[in-house]
Amino acid sequence: MTVSHRAARLEVFPIELPFVESFRHATSDRTASDSVLVKVTLENGVTGWGEGVPRAYVTGETQETMLEHLTGPLAKALFGRAWSEPVSTGDIMTIGQRLPTPNGGNVIAGNAAHCAIELALVDALLRSAKASLADVLIPASSEVLYSAAITAGSVEGTEKVAKRLKLVGFRDWKVKVGFDDDDARLAAVRAIIGEEASLRVDANGAWTVEEAEERLARWSKFRVETVEEPLGRARRADLGRLRAKKLAAISVDESLVTEADANALFAERSCDLLNLRLSKLGGLGATLRMATTAHAEKLDYQVGCQVGETAILSAVGRHVAAHLIPKYVEGSFGAHLLAEDIGDRPVTFGHRGVGVPLRGVGYGVDVREDRVMAYAKSSHSIDRGSLR
Repeated sequence: MTVSHRAARLEVFPIELPFVESFRHATSDRTASDSVLVKVTLENGVTGWGEGVPRAYVTGETQETMLEHLTGPLAKALFGRAWSEPVSTGDIMTIGQRLPTPNGGNVIAGNAAHCAIELALVDALLRSAKASLADVLIPASSEVLYSAAITAGSVEGTEKVAKRLKLVGFRDWKVKVGFDDDDARLAAVRAIIGEEASLRVDANGAWTVEEAEERLARWSKFRVETVEEPLGRARRADLGRLRAKKLAAISVDESLVTEADANALFAERSCDLLNLRLSKLGGLGATLRMATTAHAEKLDYQVGCQVGETAILSAVGRHVAAHLIPKYVEGSFGAHLLAEDIGDRPVTFGHRGVGVPLRGVGYGVDVREDRVMAYAKSSHSIDRGSLR
């Protein structure tokens, strides 16, 4: 028998949660998480939590546009119908399709806002059923293997971070590039991690196609396996020309936001991998659908993350990665990056970058509301009866 529920209350919390150290790449330098957390309370009193991370240079979103969308069209859709408890992967993939994806103005797609409310709703529905997401997205592996990520910085700083991460035993490594000292930093990283480790670079759209060709040809000595977002969304049409050079596998990230983006990339056969980030793509359903399409197109993909994700998105990413077994996985930085996480238990990787599939109701993480309030810049609440 299908069990359905109505949402009674929506609460939204833009937060500012400091990092233990800054995270830098070619388009940004971040010192704190700017996630927006969402809490949905059902009529039966059960609550669920979601999270979205706005990135103006990716989806065009800010905390302000997310708040506008969450308390406007998304709240109206949330309260406008009853929601069935999910019992299959298909159910998970369709819940979000019943919520709108706002856009307009500078917003390409309101995917971070959509992700936040979808995750909160799914969490609440799973908790009502006393079920775990792992009961619906069945893990296909007993472990998730995360990549090491090295942000931009001095050569000396890069060496220090690489040596520290080498002790963890990571197999896969990614280095942020797009700076004058890239050669020296890559040389230092390759010398530290050894010849067997996989190495990829992420340019965050910093180059022209000519610059990308010159750098990747020069870096063949470092055995760069994959280059992520070499050209940026505005120069996406040049990706096919770069891919034809076969200097490294091409991964797309900021160039892949909407289904229209995906269709264009598939039609042009201009990439080898997709970076599937939950917040960027709009949540669980959109990410799972994109992975299904990638399989059909015979493309690899990674389950990525936004810098500064809290335990909520880290936990959902873990479930998705355990279910899909992607080529690479990023995320679950937790206390490695955040001054304090908002979950009741760590959702971080361990030795070799291993994370185990999560159990427990919902996503397997209980949110500490006292910590949410400690880092909330504001709070906004809407009851179903107050929305007309």
